[in-house]
Amino acid sequence: MPAGALLRVEHTPYTLPLIVAAAIALGLGVFVWRRRDVPGRATFALLMLAVAVWSVGYALEISAVDFGASVGQAPNPKLENVAAWYERVGARPSAESSLHEGAAATGLRG
Repeated sequence: MPAGALLRVEHTPYTLPLIVAAAIALGLGVFVWRRRDVPGRATFALLMLAVAVWSVGYALEISAVDFGASVGQAPNPKLENVAAWYERVGARPSAESSLHEGAAATGLRG
């Protein structure tokens, strides 16, 4: 995706509930902020604002078609999954040579 391009999103089942939750949290924050006689109104309003921002951000994150590539984290084809990473780490020469002799005798790997 070229620099400056808009983020491509697609609908997921979690997008709409997160947007609704953000709208409700924002509405609650505004409602409490306007009631001057409620103790702790500022704290609650700021908390609801934070919840709304988080909900919208998370909805955009899970809706992004290729979020990793859009932030510059292209996947490494040699490490497609975690199991391949563990296999590569276990195959390095220092996996056994750096261990204590007792640990190497029991078959442990480092």
